[in-house]
Amino acid sequence: RKPTEDLILYLQTLFDPDDHVGYVTGDTWQTEDGWYQVGGSWNDRYEDVAALFEWFWENPLALSRFAEPRSMIFSDRSSYPDAFREMIPDFSSLGYTAESELVNLGARFGGETAPVWFGGVYTRGDVRIRWTVSVGADKDAWDTCIGRPREVTEEGLNAAMAGENRVSLFFDLPAMATVSLEEGEVSAVWELIRSMTE
Repeated sequence: RKPTEDLILYLQTLFDPDDHVGYVTGDTWQTEDGWYQVGGSWNDRYEDVAALFEWFWENPLALSRFAEPRSMIFSDRSSYPDAFREMIPDFSSLGYTAESELVNLGARFGGETAPVWFGGVYTRGDVRIRWTVSVGADKDAWDTCIGRPREVTEEGLNAAMAGENRVSLFFDLPAMATVSLEEGEVSAVWELIRSMTE
């Protein structure tokens, strides 16, 4: 039996045909002909993921043609305090406590590293906010994007978060920050965005 059949059976066992499945492959290789990257998603239907697995089985990657995979460094913000500094509000000055602050760095040419993702969870009283920043953005981040922080109005934010608990903000890096209000009122998110533009 092919390994993809096991993966497809696994998907069929756990998910209904209309469910969405998350998968991530994060390594990027440089070939003789340029870049080749296998991407991931968290919002594909299981039938689409099964078809992708089948395609990989029928079209195996010739990994011998690729250089060594480039690594990802998983760390915390205290080790990289400048990572995305201009894209993250100063939560502590606004009275928030950080539950977690994580930073992922990816390798660049020459072995240098650069921040590619940040995720923090912050609380203050009955407010709990998750703030993530990533270089580039997926479709869902663009769908919830309300503009650059300086372009956002309180009315626009309230309208965007009516029925939603998250919005995304665009930065010129290009990077996207996604703000998820897990507990509390939208006014807390407005305070954070406003603090970044003052």
